[in-house]
Amino acid sequence: MVLDLEPLAKATVVPEDDLRAYYAENASRYTVAEERRASHILINAPQGAPAAERQQARERAEALLAEVRSNPASFAAVARKNSQDRVRLNGAATSTSSAAVRWSSPSRTPFSP
Repeated sequence: MVLDLEPLAKATVVPEDDLRAYYAENASRYTVAEERRASHILINAPQGAPAAERQQARERAEALLAEVRSNPASFAAVARKNSQDRVRLNGAATSTSSAAVRWSSPSRTPFSP
């Protein structure tokens, strides 16, 4: 026995309204939650640090931000070289890199537009 779907498909007519209704009732089966890729460069300034130290950290962060904005492709290299965030990758401590990027959804993590 051979099943030929082409004649069956030609013989099947589904009204547009039925298709739209089915999709509306089952839309969740055809969508996924929005996700965003978040990465960062941490410049550490302890909460109790003197104002001058916090200002120096802010200025360094702003300079790195300007560098990355002028060349977005440089982010991973800038992060590896400058981030003070240490993460564990394969058992070894390393600065944040593109390998440490996390995916998250806006419902789990606050994102700015």
